[in-house]
Amino acid sequence: MLQGALADFKTVVAGSVKDAVARLPAPQHISQPTCCAAAQQELQELQQLQSCVVCMDAPRSVLLLPCKHLVLCEKCCQAMQQPAQRRGRSAARHLKPVECPVCRQRAEEQVAGVILS
Repeated sequence: MLQGALADFKTVVAGSVKDAVARLPAPQHISQPTCCAAAQQELQELQQLQSCVVCMDAPRSVLLLPCKHLVLCEKCCQAMQQPAQRRGRSAARHLKPVECPVCRQRAEEQVAGVILS
């Protein structure tokens, strides 16, 4: 009797599995060029996220404080600080404060050499 019940159980399970497999959607194949194009697009988007917002070329490496935006490369940060002529008697040159290109807040401090990982 136990063997008969076990045989019936196996038949029911096997039928259920076959039915479940039959209901599965057909596998969709993605061609390699489509897959590579999608991966290449994603890579370009990631590179844009890590590029300086000014030159869009060099990697971001300068953290602006207090706003904490990491959006500039060192070269662009230095260019934004180019000395400005002061009016008056003294022709001394003073560095301009950097203004964050994202929030326009004055950066009191710049931390160079920050690496995105």
